[in-house]
Amino acid sequence: MSPPRTQALTLRDPLEAGRRRAAELGHPILVSAARFLSGEEDVAAAFAVAGPGVPRFYWARPSRGLWLAGVGEALRAPAGASPLPDLRLAHRRLLDDALIDAPDLPGAGPVCFAGVRFDPAAPIAPEWRGFGPGLLFLPRLLLSSTPQGAWLTFNASVSFDTDIAALERRLIAEADRYRAPCSPVSSGMRVDAPPDLSARPRWEDALHCVLRDIAQGRLEKVVLARPRRVQADRDFEPRPILRRLAASHSDCLVFAVAVDDACFLGATPETIVRLQRGNVSSTCLAGTAPRSPDPCQDRLLGEHLLTSAKERQEHALVVQAVHEGLAGICASLDWNQTPSLMKLPTVQHLATSFSGRCSSSVHVLDLVERLHPTPAVAGVPRSLALKVIRESEGFDRGWYAGPIGLIDRHGDGDFAIALRCALVQGRQATLYTGAGILAGSDPEKEWAETELKLMALQSALAGE
Repeated sequence: MSPPRTQALTLRDPLEAGRRRAAELGHPILVSAARFLSGEEDVAAAFAVAGPGVPRFYWARPSRGLWLAGVGEALRAPAGASPLPDLRLAHRRLLDDALIDAPDLPGAGPVCFAGVRFDPAAPIAPEWRGFGPGLLFLPRLLLSSTPQGAWLTFNASVSFDTDIAALERRLIAEADRYRAPCSPVSSGMRVDAPPDLSARPRWEDALHCVLRDIAQGRLEKVVLARPRRVQADRDFEPRPILRRLAASHSDCLVFAVAVDDACFLGATPETIVRLQRGNVSSTCLAGTAPRSPDPCQDRLLGEHLLTSAKERQEHALVVQAVHEGLAGICASLDWNQTPSLMKLPTVQHLATSFSGRCSSSVHVLDLVERLHPTPAVAGVPRSLALKVIRESEGFDRGWYAGPIGLIDRHGDGDFAIALRCALVQGRQATLYTGAGILAGSDPEKEWAETELKLMALQSALAGE
């Protein structure tokens, strides 16, 4: 079904009001105007139609019925050596004097995307250069589908001499292009991983070095990651990949962010923090077991995970770190004392959920800064674990295992850790995964765990 024509919408009043305010203040201001849409919206198609070279993001929480795509840049703020403080300041300045003509609902109004490298102190590899240490951008157009309905938000910088009629025509024409009916997605494709005979020995050598440091008492845990490079028989298409991930990982965050000719996408199960009107929530995952198609065997694998001393120790390190990060800023804080199981297509994790209430006004990036990186993606002690990761992994994690999220007009937001993800460029993709190493880790089992984590994403890329 074709979407309703965007030309029926009007932006003249808020844009004119923004021009008058800009003239009074003597500097450009942001105008953000949201319009309600009737009917269903193909959010993944809007992301895909924009094409290479157009900065854009996709954000889906399928279990919550929340789907967003932001296309183009109204405003962009790259980060420097201190990415999270830089982006927090940029977000606050972005909204100074803004004129917002939008309901205060999820997915409507000036919603920004933000992302940060896992380790800003590590050198940036060429494939990650466009993403930089961190990035915050407000899309020119935000298309959202929520339980409360569908919205189209237009964001633009307006000055005293802006040609309002021309700007309105340009914004509406862009919206029509991105909401146009999309061609059918292609069927599955062939995806191969070129043999890398050195990958496993290199990773296991690093693992044995970590185990020696743990035995000597220098470390308690380190998360060792590894990449897998794959090649397809034609260019990867983000739309079918995102749809497959949303179907197979409905309890996860399905995300994508495209910069220049690269697209970073995935389905992550781990929410580092959500902030909404002072209410804080976080979910930490650590401790992993495989899944089984046999229900009885699957249940036994889960029960073993719940009772494993090693896996419980690994999980407890993350719970302690999240508790320490949130306790100092929350007037109240609750969490489940016994971990539960989060079951994903190929693996299951120990999970602990936190909920609390902030004791004072706080920006979501303040909370992200207090928590990242947790022992779930770095290690204990943190500073030494980061040093070991830089020296032993032999590749740039980039935004893998870094925080990515959305920030609304209040400084509230939803941030996840970018796991189960890939950096896609044309026919090539690099998949990333990792495993927590601590006393008692078995190299064979840890390698098998990383293979299981890679399996679901590689299948989604191929359409299997």
